[in-house]
Amino acid sequence: MLKASCHHVNPTHLMRGFVVGLTGGMATGKTTLAGFLRCRGAAYYSVDEAAHALYRPGLPAYREVLRVFGRTILALDGSVDRTKLGARVFQDPAAMKQLSRILHPRLRREVRGAIRRLRHRQALTVVEAGPLLFVLGLHNHVDLVVLMQCRRSSQIRRLCRAKGLQPREAQRRVKVFQRLEASLPRAVRKVKRALIVTSAGPPERLKTAASVILGRALR
Repeated sequence: MLKASCHHVNPTHLMRGFVVGLTGGMATGKTTLAGFLRCRGAAYYSVDEAAHALYRPGLPAYREVLRVFGRTILALDGSVDRTKLGARVFQDPAAMKQLSRILHPRLRREVRGAIRRLRHRQALTVVEAGPLLFVLGLHNHVDLVVLMQCRRSSQIRRLCRAKGLQPREAQRRVKVFQRLEASLPRAVRKVKRALIVTSAGPPERLKTAASVILGRALR
């Protein structure tokens, strides 16, 4: 994973409750850009982490995932093993749809509630959502949409490095979301306040993008 070096600036001069929604495909630099914004004082919310929190043992989504996918996706402690579940759904589009039907309605409610709370508590919040920003309709609940893009070869290389995947597995994961990711530029063009960031080159270049986003928040 790319690391962001911090030079903290407290954004108390920003309008209260400005929310940035980060979208884009796997390994396009979303987390790195979010890191630079966090260094500037932004609160951070991960939709991916919220999704996995929904199927903690004992919760309704956990029971539903277990019913659909069986106990083979569990870790030794009884929790859902993200690696096992990922291997199952990334190689089976039908399984991915089943998981989405279980998680998305619950996740939509959870994230919308979190955005409302953060808007009241924080001057600036960055919501890292990936394609789910549009799938869940979250783009209607943020003030600025930021689309991260990079070459497919860069995505695969970064996935291999960050997740320890073989190139063939990384290619397969990218391919699962290829059609959805291809629709993102068109969706972003329909948003009133949006920014497209290309994450080519060294991660430090994303500091400039972070500054541009802060400038948009001041408008």
